[in-house]
Amino acid sequence: MRGFARLGVQGFMSINYIALLVFIAFDVSAAAADPKYVMPRELVEHAREIGCAQIEDFFDVNEMIGPPYVYGYLPGPPEDSAAFWCEKRKGGERQFFLAIKAKQGSLVGSLACPRLIAWHNPPHGLDIYRDLNESLEEFTYLDSPKVKGPRDGRVLHNVIRSSVPGQSTTFYCHEGRWLVGSRH
Repeated sequence: MRGFARLGVQGFMSINYIALLVFIAFDVSAAAADPKYVMPRELVEHAREIGCAQIEDFFDVNEMIGPPYVYGYLPGPPEDSAAFWCEKRKGGERQFFLAIKAKQGSLVGSLACPRLIAWHNPPHGLDIYRDLNESLEEFTYLDSPKVKGPRDGRVLHNVIRSSVPGQSTTFYCHEGRWLVGSRH
């Protein structure tokens, strides 16, 4: 007790100030070490498993944008499937991918498309829709961009949409091949 009495008010305040600075420095360094997620951890981990990474600067835009992921792409409980954007870097270049996460065995029949789609444009926010009146002729094949989808085909299941206000790209799995549509 005598030691604190000798410090006086200024000395005691200096100790409190130093303690506060140490606490702030520790708190800031601990926060800096924590990974930053732009999508749920399970999707970030799945991205790593397939050799991809989350797009950390996804929200560094000057416009309204939805999340880089969406749950419920496939029939069944929403948590059993998801679509999300990820990236790979090669020689300093970024390559974007639309990835599909699904339970084993759920991508069968007309939904048996590749789970990783290389994409040449910057990714936008994802959502899912289904319009049973939409013709597949409005789409083109991802692997043959000049070939339109089947004239007599209609959307039968969910479509993945990547969009910002005024622009959208849609992805639809049809008989094992991805169809892509664009709207401006």
